[in-house]
Amino acid sequence: MSDVLVERAEKIVPLLVKYLTRTAAIPLTLNHTVPLEHRLDAAARGYDVEEALCVSGTWDLDGSNSGSHDPAGAKSRRTQERLKAIGTLRAVARAFRAALNYDVQDLTLLAHWSPPVDAADRFRTCEVLSIYASRDADAVPDAVRALPNLRALSLGPTVRTPPWLAGFSRLVELELARPVGDIPPLPATLRIARHVYGPSNLDHVRGLPHLAELDIGDHRWRPCPMWLDELRLRAFAATNVSIPAFAEALRGMPLIRLKLVRAVPPPQSGLEGDAIENNRALDRALADPRALRALDLQGYPLAPFPEAVRGLVHLRELTLRDAGLQGLAAWL
Repeated sequence: MSDVLVERAEKIVPLLVKYLTRTAAIPLTLNHTVPLEHRLDAAARGYDVEEALCVSGTWDLDGSNSGSHDPAGAKSRRTQERLKAIGTLRAVARAFRAALNYDVQDLTLLAHWSPPVDAADRFRTCEVLSIYASRDADAVPDAVRALPNLRALSLGPTVRTPPWLAGFSRLVELELARPVGDIPPLPATLRIARHVYGPSNLDHVRGLPHLAELDIGDHRWRPCPMWLDELRLRAFAATNVSIPAFAEALRGMPLIRLKLVRAVPPPQSGLEGDAIENNRALDRALADPRALRALDLQGYPLAPFPEAVRGLVHLRELTLRDAGLQGLAAWL
């Protein structure tokens, strides 16, 4: 390993820093005695723990102690290589010190992490935080509340949404992969809300005054919420929804981006429209085309080519995938 560290130090050091600072809270173990989190804590405080781990055995810098059993000075060369490796590891420790205390803006950790007492200061520059669970229904560490510059929070599958989230007035972006239990009220400052596995109830986003982007995730062909048209969204995305069911709600929104994906067929007939119904629904949904810049429809039958697209005078991006189209419209 020392050969690799010595020969590729300039490449390895930034890669190690990038990887380990993103997993600083995960109790990985680089050897069998000193967990990574302990090494990082020591490195952040200026201790050269790597030297203590690497300096062992007999040192021979000039070959004078090699004797007849080492005529080519192999032990001396190994000693020199180990010294160079230690120098590289010291550089890593210095990089840890800077990154952990000043430069981390995007951090990923496990929900069962036990944060150090100075976590709010050490990670004070963190703006984007992703939390994943190693067990079912893990909770978000309370230390997250103290991060002064956190703006975006992503909670992985089975991570419980913290009840204190409503008072987290700095948050502007939230992603929920698969919420556990009821979702508590969200902060009024939220501008972007994304879901992966859509919850059965979307009431937690109702009434958010600054919400501009909403991805409801996999809606599983459930009906459109009656109040959805109250939102003044600039971007909307959903998977497995009926275009006719959502058309009226989308009509009144000043949308810039719209994405609808049909990933799987509905569990029973009558929950989605055919090509003719989908085209008519698009005519209603896109009746006010002044703002739309991007339209992405995937998996929905739309043949012939939807006439509603013709009126989108500011459209810059168009995706019609698996729509059953035989060709492009002549006016396109």
